[in-house]
Amino acid sequence: MQSRPARVGVTRGVSRDVHFRRETAAVAARFDGPREFGAGNASRFAHLPRPSRPSMAAPRSFAGPKAWSWPSMKIDDSVDVADRNHGVVVGRGNRHCRERVLTTHVEASNPGAGDSTCHLSYNSARMDTRFASDNTAGLCPEAWDALRAADTGACASYGEDEWTSRATDAIRAQLKHDCDVYFVFNGTAANSLALAACCQSYHSVICSDVAHVVTDECGAPEFFSNGTKLLPASTVDGKVTPAEVARLVTQRSDLHYPKPRVLSLTLPTELGTLYSLEELRALAAVARQHRLAIHVDGARFANAVAALRVPAADVLSAVDADVLCFGAVKNGLGFGEAVVFRNRELSAEFSWRCKQAGQLASKMRYLAAPWLRGFESELWLKNAKNANDCARLLGERLAQLPGARLVRPVEANAVFVELSPAQHRKLHEAGWAYYTFIGGAARFVCSWATSSADLDALLDTLTS
Repeated sequence: MQSRPARVGVTRGVSRDVHFRRETAAVAARFDGPREFGAGNASRFAHLPRPSRPSMAAPRSFAGPKAWSWPSMKIDDSVDVADRNHGVVVGRGNRHCRERVLTTHVEASNPGAGDSTCHLSYNSARMDTRFASDNTAGLCPEAWDALRAADTGACASYGEDEWTSRATDAIRAQLKHDCDVYFVFNGTAANSLALAACCQSYHSVICSDVAHVVTDECGAPEFFSNGTKLLPASTVDGKVTPAEVARLVTQRSDLHYPKPRVLSLTLPTELGTLYSLEELRALAAVARQHRLAIHVDGARFANAVAALRVPAADVLSAVDADVLCFGAVKNGLGFGEAVVFRNRELSAEFSWRCKQAGQLASKMRYLAAPWLRGFESELWLKNAKNANDCARLLGERLAQLPGARLVRPVEANAVFVELSPAQHRKLHEAGWAYYTFIGGAARFVCSWATSSADLDALLDTLTS
């Protein structure tokens, strides 16, 4: 058995093993240099001061209009993991990570973006992620009960068990359609494999310019489709318009242009807005006119259904969806997503896609059981409604604060608000984690678990 590298000393938790200096230099180089902060990222972070370099890192130039500053750094066995592209800490790393990450404690105002503050790091011991995302909430108690109920005895594997069969039937009943249903581990896999099933490599997918598939899935849709191109559509508050779809389809028809094949819509949008049923019907009409398949990214589909106050089947009928990526994770119902094909012709051999992509769970019952419980007593909608209601209340209370301004109406479970530098500073010092790069404002997301006490805690920080 190979032994681990010997440590030559530990000071205040800082690891000093024989690989430490090499790893640190590599990370520092990634933080400071044209490759990390090139033209694309310079505009996003130009308002921040320039980073000072650790002694072991060779100096590299950065041609941004302003500078960066890392007032403090540490490298630890368990460190804050700053998402350098997104501009906020979203979790913690550990010494088993291949890449140790330099953590920072930065705050700076950005007059060019509405005097917002971009927080790159927090004291991990104080970081509060209750409003950073609905991904930060745990499983709801009913989901745990479902897992325990499924965790009895032996049963068939790879989706041949009764739990998976009953869960897929429950989804069909809820959507009132004879669908093909497949469970996968996460939303990126769901979207990527679903789009790949709709496309050939020479096709293209029309999507919102802020769509998760184009901004936050690391090229996975292109990868799993062997090169299908994403065509970002200009949007209004995150919503695609029929005219923009028609423009992207008809602007070229030659062989040198990737042929549009799919219209991808997110319900609700990444900016927290909702399509009305009339808007969905109009989009469906233009898509069918141009023979486009329709994909729905429904990571928060429950929030959209709860907000629209119509049955899920009516929403999908309005948009005439061919495939829905139905999310449960953000709704507190387990740790798997469902790919639901209303157009069963597109799901031919989809099981093989899942297997090849590492998305075929051997013990599928654990992905499926929480879904089954979620449709009992309308739990999936109750969870979503709580998140939506809390977001609406949070938006109303934030809008009453001097210096704060909602940038768009709160229609689902996300609140986008411009805050003053002083308000950002208060949140930062109290350890609140939230994104500032999405939608040009501070984003706060409520979940199934959000309570009035959580809202009070956030507001108390801002008014103290």
